[in-house]
Amino acid sequence: MGFLDFLKSKPKTQEITLDEVPDWADKYIEKQEIGTKIGILKREIHSKTTKLKELLETLEKAQPKDPSTIPERALAIMQGNKKSYIQKINAFLSQLEPPERYEETQAFLEKTSEDLEKLEEDTRKNYYILKDIIGDETRPVAKKIIDLDKTISQARQTFEKTPLEKTNEIKNLLREYYESKEQIKNLRKDAEEIEKNKLAHYEKRSKIEKKLEQYKQGPGHEDFLRQKEKLEQAKKKLKEQKDKIIHQFSDIEPALKKYAKKKRNAALKNYLDRPEEAIIKDKDLSIIKHVEEIKQKIKELDLKKEKEERIKKQIQSITKKALEEAQQKIISLEEEILDLEKRIKNHATHLNIKEQEGWIEHTDKNIELENKKLEEIENQLERINPNLIKTKIKKIIKELSPETELR
Repeated sequence: MGFLDFLKSKPKTQEITLDEVPDWADKYIEKQEIGTKIGILKREIHSKTTKLKELLETLEKAQPKDPSTIPERALAIMQGNKKSYIQKINAFLSQLEPPERYEETQAFLEKTSEDLEKLEEDTRKNYYILKDIIGDETRPVAKKIIDLDKTISQARQTFEKTPLEKTNEIKNLLREYYESKEQIKNLRKDAEEIEKNKLAHYEKRSKIEKKLEQYKQGPGHEDFLRQKEKLEQAKKKLKEQKDKIIHQFSDIEPALKKYAKKKRNAALKNYLDRPEEAIIKDKDLSIIKHVEEIKQKIKELDLKKEKEERIKKQIQSITKKALEEAQQKIISLEEEILDLEKRIKNHATHLNIKEQEGWIEHTDKNIELENKKLEEIENQLERINPNLIKTKIKKIIKELSPETELR
């Protein structure tokens, strides 16, 4: 450090706000004389396109120097290609308009380069046909297009060295910044609306719960619970009765199976498969005569002695009176169960309770849906970061102008 360096004045820092960034960028570009360069480019494009249009008019009138030496078909082909060649170039020229806004210049140059490349491809065949017949008028047109292409290429190189791309990036980022702020505002507004909806659902649910509790505390619900208890008891008794029948017939199954095989009786097979159902279908209890016959002819069934003795003892409990009682109990209990189930299903208080429970379930689903919406909004808010965008803008401004500070 030199002895007198401290006397040198430091550049004064210029502070700007986000709202001032567009004007700052425009003024910065003006200082770089980019506007002058764009003006020069526009004049060059205008000059070359004007000359190109004049050359196209000359080409349109052009004819072979000695038409008599050229076949009619070749002349027709030439005329068709000339028309096509001129139309394609005029179509290109009609959309060749340099932008008024300097930030659109680079995009314009890139697109024009692509369009010129496409024009060369589209007109290549036309050109090679025309240059052999009316080459004096065709070649100047092609040269002028090449000249225009060079101008565009040189301009692209020139503007690549300018800060135009950086200032464009700043403006794009600034637009993203304001859009993100607006998006955050809208999302928070949506979240507030969802919270209101949730509150309304919770209030509705509270009212439903209160009504539901009234039904459950009322005398109607007590009657409903009594009916349910009766139903459970009836089902329990029915199971016990059926289990008893199943047990009785399983005890004599070996003898009944051999007897049924000899008789080939479908009703007997039902008693072997599902005795608790067979006894209901067997209204006359025809099974009794078969049981009596088994008792009398058990010796003929060729059972092992121990099994025979056990079955002889167990079969004594299967009497007509016992089966009639069991049959009546099962039928009576099944009728009672059907009646209780019907009364429970159509019980007014039960229906009211089910309706309220249905409303609670529906309300809970609505609350869950609102929570999912809120979760999605929260996820979106986490992904939006305007401060990060502002930091990027600040960094680019600092690169372009170290003495400028974004507040």
